Parts: sequence; structure tokens; C-alpha cells
Amino acid sequence: MDYDSIFKKLTRGAKFDRKKYREDAENLGIIPKKAPKLEENIKEDDPKKGIFVTNMNAEDDSTYPLLSDFNGVNKAIKNNLKEVLRWENPTRIQMAAIPILRAGKNCVCTAATGSGKTGAFMIPVIEKLLKIGRKNIKDTLFTIVLSPSRELAEQIGGVGRALARGLWPKISDTSQSDRNIQSCHILCGTPNRIINMLDSKELDLSKCQMIVLDECDKMLEITNKLNPDDPKSFSAQVNILRSQEWVLF
Repeated sequence: MDYDSIFKKLTRGAKFDRKKYREDAENLGIIPKKAPKLEENIKEDDPKKGIFVTNMNAEDDSTYPLLSDFNGVNKAIKNNLKEVLRWENPTRIQMAAIPILRAGKNCVCTAATGSGKTGAFMIPVIEKLLKIGRKNIKDTLFTIVLSPSRELAEQIGGVGRALARGLWPKISDTSQSDRNIQSCHILCGTPNRIINMLDSKELDLSKCQMIVLDECDKMLEITNKLNPDDPKSFSAQVNILRSQEWVLF
């Protein structure tokens, strides 16, 4: 979906007048700042073309080199990339996002469906778990991945388990057994399902350190403008979860 289509969807069909709505679009992260000038100068073979990745800290002017290959990835993960997922080289979104997330920075990423976004956040999260060490993590839930549908959560969990095959980090989704969920380190699910599990004391997020919003345009859209806090909306559910003391990226 291109920038104009995303903006039209978020604004309930409003025509994307770049001059009138430009500031709002930039603030929402729908288009990068000074996008027209940048796009004119992007070469056809530039790995950043067709994606948008930005550090959420506006005061941080650090630059991060693109990940050119998987050679620097943990050896076991690299083997799973090749043998299980059949990924030979990083995609554009992975090239741009993984170095930022490895540095522990919050970021917003946009790219087309099927571009490898799940790998872009799952690889550095698993790497961070391995770096911290099993003795320090134990059976603590370290990261939750929120998605707008159960099916997508299951798909994300499947990719995570493929990446972590043969390693100690456990990746689960809310379709699995309570035992798997309660002992996992990365949990994928819908906001409503996670909230229900918190309310019933099935889940403890007191030590959770990271949260990922997948398809965040849907997750943060205010569907009921007359009642933005409507608990049936994704945006309200995400705000409930964000009240926890976590790092959002």
C-alpha cells in the first residue's frame, strides 16, 4: 500500500493534499520528512527505496550502517535463516531496521506486505535474549508482539520459532497451551487477548521490557472518534498495555 492509500484510509477517504496535510502525514510517520526531494534523489537500486525506517528519538542524530548480509547475525540464527526459512540475504526493511533495533533504539518502520518485517524485529529481539543469557532471563516474558488478528499473531509466532529453532528462547502465540504461554520469552497475540489474560492472572508482564506493534496503522487508529477510549478499539487496548513500564519500539 502506498503512502497516499494509507493516508486516505486513515483519514476516512480524504484526498491526500500533500501541501495541506503534509505536516500531519509527517507526524503520523506516513511519509518521511521532505519526502518528495528525497524520492527524486533515490536511485533504483537503493536498498532504502520503498520503505520508511526512522528512529523515534528526534534528538538522536546517530546514523546506522545498513545490514548488507547475515554474516554478523548469531551463528545459530543464521543457520535457521538459511536452512529453515530459506532466507539467503536480508530484505530492504531488515537491512535498515535491524541495526537500529540492535542499538536498543525505538523506531517506526513501514514496508509492503511480504517484505520481511517480522524478521526485521524478531532477529534483533532473539539476539538480545541470547546476549542477556538464559540464567538472567529464566522463564521471564521479555517481549510481547501485538497484532490486529489472531491469524497474524500465529504467523509471527511461527517465524519466531523457526528463527529460534535449537536455541533456548521460547516464542509462543496465544493459540498455544497455557503452559507454553506462561514459560515463553516472546509472546505474540492480539491486545484484547493479552488484556484478558492479564485480568485473569494468567500472564505476568511486570518484567516485560519490549513491545512490538505489528501493522501499527490499524493498531493505533481511533475507530470511535466520539469515544476514543472505547475498550473495543485497538487504540484503547494498546493504551491500556502501554501503561506498563516498557520500552516501546
